[in-house]
Amino acid sequence: MIPILYESTETQFTSNGLGRLVDTISAMVTEERNGVYELEFEYPISGEKYELIKEGRIVAVTHDETGDIQPFILYKRTATIDGKVKFNAHHLSYRLSNIVVKPFTASGIIDAMAQIVPNSMNPNPFVFWTDKVVTSQFKNETPRSVRSLLGGERGSLLDVFGKGEYEFDKWTVKLHLNRGQDSGVTIRYGKNLSDITQEIDASGYYNAVAPYWKGEDETVTLPDLVVLEDADEIRAVPLDLTNEFENAPTQEELRNVAETRLINSSGINISENIKADFVQLWQTEEYKEYAPLQRVRLCDTVTIIYEPLGVYSIQKKVIRVKWNVLLDRYDEIELGDSQTTLADVITQITNEITSDLPTTSMMANAIANATNKITGNKGGYVVLHSDANGIPYEFLVMDSPDINTAVNVWRWNLGGLGFSSNGYNGDFSSLALTMDGQINADMITTGLLSANRIRGGVLQLGGEDNGNGVMELRTADGTLVGRMDNLGLRMYGANGYVSMNYEEGFAGFDLNGNKLYWVASDQFHMKQAVVEEEITLCELIRFI
Repeated sequence: MIPILYESTETQFTSNGLGRLVDTISAMVTEERNGVYELEFEYPISGEKYELIKEGRIVAVTHDETGDIQPFILYKRTATIDGKVKFNAHHLSYRLSNIVVKPFTASGIIDAMAQIVPNSMNPNPFVFWTDKVVTSQFKNETPRSVRSLLGGERGSLLDVFGKGEYEFDKWTVKLHLNRGQDSGVTIRYGKNLSDITQEIDASGYYNAVAPYWKGEDETVTLPDLVVLEDADEIRAVPLDLTNEFENAPTQEELRNVAETRLINSSGINISENIKADFVQLWQTEEYKEYAPLQRVRLCDTVTIIYEPLGVYSIQKKVIRVKWNVLLDRYDEIELGDSQTTLADVITQITNEITSDLPTTSMMANAIANATNKITGNKGGYVVLHSDANGIPYEFLVMDSPDINTAVNVWRWNLGGLGFSSNGYNGDFSSLALTMDGQINADMITTGLLSANRIRGGVLQLGGEDNGNGVMELRTADGTLVGRMDNLGLRMYGANGYVSMNYEEGFAGFDLNGNKLYWVASDQFHMKQAVVEEEITLCELIRFI
């Protein structure tokens, strides 16, 4: 397409703006997974619109085969002696670097993204969306730019809620659990592979840590490193565990946590990057009819086969694309592990040991979380308490062999089962199952809950992976009496008409029909008369 120039205040990008830059010599959009998103184009000094191309203005171009137009803000120009000027522009979303968000707290990734706009200290026209469902508590403790809040810093969304893949679509910021998909495309030597470069980077690899805890007047360290088993070469990094313990830990406690972290994070800093130049068959005329099956886009997964290099059917993500705006095609597609940053703000933290929280739904997240905690556990002490006659009466699982120093304790005896993070004597408020049939828990995630009576403060139904919330009321024989869902409230009488009850009738709002209605009834004959026409608020009050 031909690039379109807009004023810096443009928001819609549906018109021709200040005009089309028909004299453009070349234009290329580079987008990297969680990385830079920029436009670079050349324009002659003699071009008709040259005087209008100024820093701060916006150039809109296509960025992939969908034909979707994305806006880029001009920020740099480089003129050469041959009369050609190179312009650089970054995506509209870079404006998030100049929007400051104040401190706030949130109860999950969805809530956190929903609170960005209302907590922005200057106007924020962006919309934030995610398909991740993670319920960890989030706290933004200091004012920071929205762009740095997204990721790349301790306490950012990616740091707290785990990895994801950002997509910037005009004024919308999308955080995908997985942005791309398995494209089904195979790149094979002798078919569509023209060049391949394999790069393995182990510069950030470590297999040992030196853990430490630092307080105001005391520092706890170990006399030796915590090392993975069967390590031929020791490559160690320091590991700050200060935030893991409220008070100074014992050396054994420090070692246990360090071992768990090391096991869960080993090798995360070894990256294999494969840059494959290949014929994009879906862009050729002979393969045109197969295009829908062959296209790949940023973050999609493809299969690479090149036996001479020892590459036997491995899958890699598309981590970088270069889109030729004038020719409407990809010039480059790079596969491998992401080595880029998000405008030097969303960065890959290679010197910290972090854990991901990949989730596909509320239940899947809960199951994965429980599985990882139980099957990935190492360490801990099992202790049996016995009476004076040597008969066991209590079963303990603790983070220390001594109940006087243990902090995290599972305690099981005739009275019940409970977990305490405050030592052997509790309290056991976060989780307890007692012999009288009571269960106390901070959070319960379940697929089906059967109960005779539920008491509580707030009942929340639906949202995200739970879909539209539905509440049904049925009689003992299963007859549907009422239903509340995303379309509104419906009550069913003996003859099928909508009513609240058989004595008084019901006033309500039909979301589907977008109108108020009134249902009157005769309590003796169970007949309802429905007023189909819309009524005003005053009429509604009069009816009530």
